[in-house]
Amino acid sequence: EESGPLMHALSVPFEWLFELTIPQGPVRAFGMSIAWLCVLSYAVMIMAEGIVTSWNISKTTAGITLLAWGGQLPDALAAVSLAKFGKPDEAITQAIASQVINVSLGLGVPLLVYNIVKGKAMVTEGRTDMLLLAMAVLSSIVLYLACIAPASVKSCRRLFSQKEPLVGTITKMRATMLVLGFIVFYSVSIAFAEGTNFRTALNSAIN
Repeated sequence: EESGPLMHALSVPFEWLFELTIPQGPVRAFGMSIAWLCVLSYAVMIMAEGIVTSWNISKTTAGITLLAWGGQLPDALAAVSLAKFGKPDEAITQAIASQVINVSLGLGVPLLVYNIVKGKAMVTEGRTDMLLLAMAVLSSIVLYLACIAPASVKSCRRLFSQKEPLVGTITKMRATMLVLGFIVFYSVSIAFAEGTNFRTALNSAIN
């Protein structure tokens, strides 16, 4: 799909830089692409830390908003593109698989490296906030399973009895439920994170 003038203007410098530095060949090109991804991700983290300091927001809120949107926006655009081309199964599996990679490898590998290098376990500061986020993720998964479930128990039994593939119909109402669920879970997570940050700052000021 053709991009607009703003996106084209923003992407031109990166396209020129990537064309100049990424070599030919699938293996070398993949390796250099991963290297660029690491560099750009580190740059995003540095800018996010600056915004956290300037706006006086909590690190948890920064992770929920700035870093999460920066990391997941490409996945979301890919899922939207697949859905527009009539490939809902690919769009759904792409969205879910990316989260599996983020949680298992994105967290597991850095924590493992930290334990090996430092020789001690990593201690998290905002455990309560992260538990709430985990509950929000779990709630969104439950909502997703409810949205792709068959319309009735009778239809589910009919599908199993005929040995046909289990088909889930995502209607407009179910899609709306997913969007509303995202807004609710996201808003509650941010409100709780900022509430914790406010209470911590208030206790520090009192003490």
